Amino acid sequence: MAMAALLEKKRLQSVQHGERLSIVWQLPQYFVIAGAECFAVITQLEFFHGQAPDSMKSMLTALALLTVAVGNYLSSAMITLVAGVTRAWHSPGWIPDDLNQGHLDYFYWCLAAISFVNFIVYIYFASKYKLKKIVMHD
Repeated sequence: MAMAALLEKKRLQSVQHGERLSIVWQLPQYFVIAGAECFAVITQLEFFHGQAPDSMKSMLTALALLTVAVGNYLSSAMITLVAGVTRAWHSPGWIPDDLNQGHLDYFYWCLAAISFVNFIVYIYFASKYKLKKIVMHD
């Protein structure tokens, strides 16, 4: 999200100076996000299969997919909320219809801060977790 915020700030500056910015500038952040999602999903499923009782493995796989769906809905709700609140604070808000007049970079910085807090909470709970011993039968 920090990469997206920096790129959006650069895009807004180029719009103000009348310069064109190539879409290729977005590629690095898409590669980072795609890689992070692949590692996260694989790790999550491996954790569920390795640590869950046999009777719950398929349910936890479904739960993993459900978290993606809920995350998409929460993302839409958060965009709507931020757009409405920031529009009330000052027109046109952070996420207006014409993005050249808004500050989408502020929204990305907020997402980066939320992600950082989430990471700290994750580190806390992960440090408290005790792994289940896996017994291999030959």
